[in-house]
Amino acid sequence: MTELRMKKLRMIKLWMFGIAALSAVSAMSENLISNGRFEAAQTTVPELWTISKDVVYNRSAGPGGQASLAFVTGKGASSVRQLGMVLVKGEKYKLSGYYQSKNFKVSSIKVVIHNTGWFEDAGIEKFPPNAAWTPFEKTFTAFDSKDKKYGVAIYAKNVQGKIQFADIKLEALTKKGINGSSSVLAAIKIDHLTPMQPRLNYIPKEKPELTFRCLAKLPKAYTEYAAVCSNPVQKNNLNKDGVVTLNLKGLSLGDHQLAVSVIERATGKKVLKSNYLITIIKTPKIDRANHKMLNSLVTEILNQPVREKLQFSNPRDGWVFISVPTKSTVKLDGKELYLPAGRPEAVALLNAGPHNLHIAGAKAGKVVVRSIPEIFNYPGLTNPRVTGNGSYGWDFMKKHVNYALTTLNGGVRNPDKKIIDEIKKLGFIWLANMVIRDCSLEKANATPGLSKPQYSGVSSDEFGFIDLDSLNRYSKMLRQVRNINNRLIYTYIVGNPSMWLQSDFMSTAINTSRGKGKLLYEAYCHPQANEKAAQAFLDNFLVDAMKKYNKFYPNADQNTAFILGNFNQIPVISLDYDPAVDFKYYLDMQLNTIVNHPEFKNLGAVGYWGSYYADEEIYRWSFRLMRHYAIEGKKNMLSTEYGFKYNPDLLKNGDFATGLTNWDKTGTITTGSLPDYGKTSQKRWRAPNNMGDTFAKFTRSNAQANKLSQTAVNLTKGKLYCLQFAVADYQDIKNKKVNPRLLGLNVKLPGVEIIKDKSFVYVDNHKDKRVKDFGRINLHRIVFRATTVKQPMIFSDKQAAQNQELILNYVKLAPYFE
Repeated sequence: MTELRMKKLRMIKLWMFGIAALSAVSAMSENLISNGRFEAAQTTVPELWTISKDVVYNRSAGPGGQASLAFVTGKGASSVRQLGMVLVKGEKYKLSGYYQSKNFKVSSIKVVIHNTGWFEDAGIEKFPPNAAWTPFEKTFTAFDSKDKKYGVAIYAKNVQGKIQFADIKLEALTKKGINGSSSVLAAIKIDHLTPMQPRLNYIPKEKPELTFRCLAKLPKAYTEYAAVCSNPVQKNNLNKDGVVTLNLKGLSLGDHQLAVSVIERATGKKVLKSNYLITIIKTPKIDRANHKMLNSLVTEILNQPVREKLQFSNPRDGWVFISVPTKSTVKLDGKELYLPAGRPEAVALLNAGPHNLHIAGAKAGKVVVRSIPEIFNYPGLTNPRVTGNGSYGWDFMKKHVNYALTTLNGGVRNPDKKIIDEIKKLGFIWLANMVIRDCSLEKANATPGLSKPQYSGVSSDEFGFIDLDSLNRYSKMLRQVRNINNRLIYTYIVGNPSMWLQSDFMSTAINTSRGKGKLLYEAYCHPQANEKAAQAFLDNFLVDAMKKYNKFYPNADQNTAFILGNFNQIPVISLDYDPAVDFKYYLDMQLNTIVNHPEFKNLGAVGYWGSYYADEEIYRWSFRLMRHYAIEGKKNMLSTEYGFKYNPDLLKNGDFATGLTNWDKTGTITTGSLPDYGKTSQKRWRAPNNMGDTFAKFTRSNAQANKLSQTAVNLTKGKLYCLQFAVADYQDIKNKKVNPRLLGLNVKLPGVEIIKDKSFVYVDNHKDKRVKDFGRINLHRIVFRATTVKQPMIFSDKQAAQNQELILNYVKLAPYFE
């Protein structure tokens, strides 16, 4: 071996040792930059960041499909900033992240940490003109700041080309820095030990241990403190992260009051006091010999020819699906199951362990039992806001929803008693919904979900991980709420946890209802330009969320629901904001990602929020997907059976974002744009980059009517299609004039068979409390059967008034789910 090579190896070893040493220290440090991954769950810019001009947000353009912020061509200064971090002067920190550049030039650029007033900074001030996604990092010593507060800034001046950034981190590299630093989210007080693992009422007799984490700010290092328990008597030291495990050996099966205090080891002074109701349980024996995992959500636990007596072993506390031959009567653990007419199957909520089936009446056929997730529908029994879709009442649910359902959430409060009785016979549970952002104990105690007989509990709506103060107050309320019937309390939550302080909320929400509380994660997935980008986004958005939930509360997945968004109703609220995307296919991709990824193997629930904001096709399709994945346990894309594609490409440029490309015009037709038209008048929910603001404008004159046409291609003869488009009066939109009426811009589809009972024009006259004054649109929906592979579509303002200016966009054509 040459001396030069040996020298290189020694340098590599030293470098690796240094990295390992830094990693050992920084592993204890959280990212001091809040939301450094630029997540924007329900906003169009990342939460906790201030964004200036010429900065473009993209939810999936970063490495691995994560979000990014791009600086694009523009004059003057642009910036991305976050203020309010606390650092320790003289301690070492590491600033890191990723960048990508293309034909990039700039007169000045900085990615830095700065003090209050920006008198001094440290970071990186040079990037190459062209680079694929590349990591960067800078280690520095914190300088003085007059109030000990610091900010992070990405600053660029006179940009040409493009540079974008992702996954920005600031980590303390010393113990003093770790203990003395904090993010902008850290200003809350927790006055108790937080139970972490297992759930308080699920402590196994075989391993009677309970782990806590101290999230309170204490004057000394955590290692200077101990946890003291009187039953059973013990004193255990906290580790460097504030974690301590109590041994509960000797406690009998059943409930116990557990009092735990934190004391200073040197003086015995008590600094924290906690009291919890715990339960020691005997873990049931699970016979998994015949269990077959079908996908991440569904396990088949019985599949065999019918006979009078059968036994199966439920692998966890949770729901099962039972299918039996026709003409069967079934008793489950001695209680007769209700089998709806024409559908010899049922769902049941069972404890883990063995259960018995007694089947009579059937001589042949199979009995199938599967462990399934809880399946949500928010809200049931509630008609759509866009009336042309028809009724979403009990008859609709029986036909299109109930075959893939366990849980109704929200919806009409006082349905017919016959419906309430049938919901109970079906084994479904029904949760009321309460809006409780003010964390009022009085409001929580009065909710019908904890008292009225039709309900099994309540969902709390809603909280965000970035609002630590509200999370802290809500957690305190949950610990005091009067739930004498021990009903279920579930909590809607926005975003992902990023710091240990948020674990206290997670622990409290999960441990409520004797450990049966659930976190209802609002996993509202935003469409991307193409299928590849959409899959990258889902792999990052969904999978990363599950990893974070499990990181900040171990085994959170079993008490977590991924609530997907199926709301697609322009002009009320719509995730279906890109007319080039078939929303049905995208909904399919979301569940397909979940069921095929091992990260979700213990997920407690899936479901939808927004069914009354979905059109009738999407509502039906949503629960066909749930049947496919969450009941049948399939892994394949259901869309392939129907020929659906992410980008159907039947029509192009439906938003006129590239002018009149792909369109043929006759008459006075131009293109234009009005700020926030897509957001305000069409309610394209959190659409990126002003999508929906561009349009084609028809100006009616005394001459012949204006016409705009495009020929749809690649249709299949005999197949149903749905054409939608939005029409508005230009002056109404421009002047924010509320004047809902039928407008004279229509379409002709020569030769097609229009399905009249599925087609309508909706004149928007709904009230919006948040936005009072905005111009209203007409939503046209036409379902037709194709008679040819190419179909002319001719838009005309023949029925418009003279000199009237009408605008057209959101021209969307996709196959229709029959």
